[in-house]
Amino acid sequence: MNKLFTIAAGWVAVSILSGCGSSPKPSGEQPGVVVPSDGHSSDSMAGTSTNDAVLAEIDGIKLSEAQFKPILYKASGLDILLMVIQREMAKAEAGKEGITISPADVDAEKKLTLANVFTSGKEEDYEAALKQFLAQQHVSDTAFSILMEYNAYLRAMVKRAAASNITEESVKAEFNSLYGERVEVRDIALNNLQEVATAQRLLSDPTAPLPFEEVARRMSRLPSAQDGGRLPPFARNSPLYSSVFSEAAFALAPGTVSTDPVQDKGYYHIMKVERRIEPTVVKYEDVKGSVREELIARRAAALMSNKRMELGQHALKSLRIFEPTMRAEFESKKAAANPKPVEKDKLIKELDAIEKNRVSTTRPTSTTTQASPQQ
Repeated sequence: MNKLFTIAAGWVAVSILSGCGSSPKPSGEQPGVVVPSDGHSSDSMAGTSTNDAVLAEIDGIKLSEAQFKPILYKASGLDILLMVIQREMAKAEAGKEGITISPADVDAEKKLTLANVFTSGKEEDYEAALKQFLAQQHVSDTAFSILMEYNAYLRAMVKRAAASNITEESVKAEFNSLYGERVEVRDIALNNLQEVATAQRLLSDPTAPLPFEEVARRMSRLPSAQDGGRLPPFARNSPLYSSVFSEAAFALAPGTVSTDPVQDKGYYHIMKVERRIEPTVVKYEDVKGSVREELIARRAAALMSNKRMELGQHALKSLRIFEPTMRAEFESKKAAANPKPVEKDKLIKELDAIEKNRVSTTRPTSTTTQASPQQ
């Protein structure tokens, strides 16, 4: 998944699998149900009909709507369908609370997203960079606009909660987190001690140890595995991490790997410190206002993520797609997003096989043979 959509929505290709919800339908339909315009759910809905519209013609060759729809559905129909559902459900959820958004809200969401993505660019260059990026990713302007509307609804819903109960102490803690000494680590999060032992063997193999980031990519159970276990730099008192995790990280020297796993939040963590970042010299009073806004923004992002998860869980249970092509793809992606536990064991066995093969290929072979016993 590309960086833009990861930052913008915490959203994978089938966005509803990680963040969507349900909304009441004025026609009396079930929440989360997608019904064809003709009201039928038969698998033959994409078939030809005598009144089928002609979409294009060349040299006497006609392309009908019935011919085109299955191709369109298979190519990108599910992603677009889920994007629209996502937006409409968020809109309905906001409507229950009397919340509406304006074009200005959508534009503000777009600017915020682009600022987070193109961090090293200038604001006047954002539009050109976005057009180039969307073209490279084969994403339409329409799809991106739908995503921005969806995020704008979510942000409007969590805005009040994100700004509530902001105390002087919490702002100072955020200041220390932003400007104090920070550490950057790679983390391998594992489910049990068996996985820990396997990871440690791979890391410490005397003949050909695997790099830390490679083991993280293969074994870590958290999304950071995609980046070799790398976590964003954090301060000792960062609210994003527990004191147990932070203290363990700050106890390590740069370049070193923890010898004992840290048990925290349901995982066993092996970590490697990449670097220490010196504190920034700045006065609290000079940046107090911006720090407060940063704290609100971080809270809003967390609340938006929670809302996606909440709505997504309901959608997974309630959503029904009647068009056969998109329905099959949706079911396939749901199954892929929820791997069976046996797959974890299979992964460990594969890693053990890699290790055994490495040991066998590096072990010296004997050049002597045993003499046959004399008759």
